Amino acid sequence: MLDFDERDLLRLATDAGFSEIHLDFEARIKPAEPMRWEVMWATSGNPKIPTLGEAVAEVLTPAEAERFVEHMRPRLESGERIERMAIAHLWGTT
Repeated sequence: MLDFDERDLLRLATDAGFSEIHLDFEARIKPAEPMRWEVMWATSGNPKIPTLGEAVAEVLTPAEAERFVEHMRPRLESGERIERMAIAHLWGTT
């Protein structure tokens, strides 16, 4: 799920009829660990979406794909990036 925040989750749970609602929210921002390019290239965010390699092949020309890899690979493998993660656990009763 994208483009929502914790207030949206609370509103949706209220609109769904939950009378007691609990929300735990955790956000982390930290330097990312280096990652092997081959692992990232063959990974997808979930089983229903393409891997990074498949997505690049589908939407970029070969020249654009090469440029993308040349730009991203060293940053991924060196750890020269910031990891941002937000997790929300929502539960309720009716």
